[in-house]
Amino acid sequence: MTILVTGFGPFGEVADNPSARLVRALASDVDVYARVLDTSYNRAARRLCNLMDEVKPSVVLSFGVGRSRQVMELERTACNRNSCQIADVDGDLRLDQPIAPGFEDLQTVFDVDALAASVGCGTSDDAGGYVCNHLYFEGLRHLLDTPQAGRMLFAHIPPEGDCLPQARALLALLRGV
Repeated sequence: MTILVTGFGPFGEVADNPSARLVRALASDVDVYARVLDTSYNRAARRLCNLMDEVKPSVVLSFGVGRSRQVMELERTACNRNSCQIADVDGDLRLDQPIAPGFEDLQTVFDVDALAASVGCGTSDDAGGYVCNHLYFEGLRHLLDTPQAGRMLFAHIPPEGDCLPQARALLALLRGV
């Protein structure tokens, strides 16, 4: 089993993205293929889909910092919209734009409530309107078109605190699913 784990690099006022630090810490696991993506709508989604095709992971676990989050939260839904007052690192500002016209919001196949209860974290039905949500939506959409599709989950982590124990516990659970 191979698990593709991603996080994001710096953006805006987040010079040292905790999701990048978390992904680097998880990179030592034998079955983890870890990558830090640019916080760019276009480049992050394209890179993720290319990695999914190249690595053919059983599971994709992506992390992003949620600046208002107090605990790690597992995301159920990727909304088909970009809407954020912050430009990405390429200067791309997207306000109330669909990601893929004609698509509904997409949901992970994982039982988010059970996973969250097992690792002691929260859940969310809104991955936001920034690059995190965009990446999650495009990753889930890519899985719809991939013959040997794996599964994907997105987790927002707070800007402060240590989520490494929860992330390791989540990886252990995902290995068994």
